[in-house]
Amino acid sequence: MPSSERHDRTLRVIAVAAIIAAFFGFYATQVTDVDFWWHIASGKYIVEHRSLPDQDPFGVYDACGERCEVILKRYPIGQVLLYLVYETGGARGIILFKAALLAACLLIVYRRSLALGASSPAAVLALILTGFAAVHFTGERPQLFSVLFGAAVLSCLEGYRKTRKPWLLVCIPPIMAIWANTHGAVLLGAALLGLYGTGHTVETLRGRKSGLRPDMRLLVALGIGVVCSLAGPAGIAQYVVFAREIFEGSMVIPRTSEYLSPFEVWRKLGIFMPTYWMLLVLVPVAAERLFRRGEITHALIALFLAVITFSAFRYVLFFVFLASPFIAAGAGRFLPELQVHRRVPIALIIISMLALFYGTATGRAFQSGIREQKFPMGAADLAASQGLRGRAFTSLEWGGYLTWRLSPAVRVYIDGRLLDAERLVPYTNILWATPQGLAFFRQERFDLVIVPTGNMLTGEAYPLPQYLLRDPEWRVLYRDDHSFLFQRKAGT
Repeated sequence: MPSSERHDRTLRVIAVAAIIAAFFGFYATQVTDVDFWWHIASGKYIVEHRSLPDQDPFGVYDACGERCEVILKRYPIGQVLLYLVYETGGARGIILFKAALLAACLLIVYRRSLALGASSPAAVLALILTGFAAVHFTGERPQLFSVLFGAAVLSCLEGYRKTRKPWLLVCIPPIMAIWANTHGAVLLGAALLGLYGTGHTVETLRGRKSGLRPDMRLLVALGIGVVCSLAGPAGIAQYVVFAREIFEGSMVIPRTSEYLSPFEVWRKLGIFMPTYWMLLVLVPVAAERLFRRGEITHALIALFLAVITFSAFRYVLFFVFLASPFIAAGAGRFLPELQVHRRVPIALIIISMLALFYGTATGRAFQSGIREQKFPMGAADLAASQGLRGRAFTSLEWGGYLTWRLSPAVRVYIDGRLLDAERLVPYTNILWATPQGLAFFRQERFDLVIVPTGNMLTGEAYPLPQYLLRDPEWRVLYRDDHSFLFQRKAGT
């Protein structure tokens, strides 16, 4: 290779590394995810008891139905990993671990784009668009493992399609088995395997006249991979529960923000995500080019990942990381090949480093600690120092944090796991101090109440704290700008 070409290649590698390093810094944000805490509390339980819980070990109620059993058993590896990282490195360890996972997924986006035939500029553009979109998904949760596993499965399939090396197919079943024990999005992985098999079958039927035959090794590996998606403790029950909630309706989905569509997230929460919409617009262009080139499998997967984002905001993360290489390979070739001047990689390196410097200087990159405004840290500190015990009515968002800080002395009424959807209606009525809610509240005889002053998304004030301030049976032990801690008076 001539020295000039080696120099250009080195510049491109450095530019890509600089871009990923800049995003790494902006992914290293404070711990803010409300579900993180019940995940690591569950991980701690698994480590200490060396088994999975059969019933809820943290909540007010011991009873556990089918949905509860699935939620308790679908994340063991992911929860244990997060717990061990937090136990070893604290909040800083989790922040760096999260940023490293997302950065690794970005690198896979770039490598997959090139392997699929995208030009270097198209691959870099996919990398940048994906990187910006992922800024909205830096929560500390096992979902990040699913993105990595999904990218690994697609990388193996794409590598086999290109090289026909059997060992790439051998990797798929163990990846799916580990995924099944890490996060519930293994169902999405099984769907991707099914789509890959469907696309391969269609491509084979179209190519029969030219002698193209089904690849039985591929189809067998896909089938085994789908079977391995059942290898987790939840087994087939998670498929049953998911299907029931989708087709029969669920009280959980309409009340959970991550199930809002991107349109609703934009309209209600003001989160626009421009790079997601840019990638979405490019999907039809990419699919048309992929269909024309006979890459029906890749087109189907890109379209599928795009379509499911309309149903829930949570799927955007999978779309941008898993579909963007297909978009780069398809839509990138729709544009004329660009002769990139070597000044462009240099400019990207400079811009990336300046962005990282700016982010660090302004506190937007390489953050540390826990965002105190998101959690009742002061109330939990007081409860722990005074050794408070009993049944606590808590907000949905804070139940997980309080479980981590105060369990087993304090058992919470509800948390982000939503193990029993029937609790949602009483919970909402209690927060808004309706007659029905107050009747249920008195009936339950809670010992503690730890709630925010108002809705964390809309800012609306909850009436419950004001009601308890007037109720002679309760006394306020702690209050700050965003939280209250009440205790039932002795003898009442």
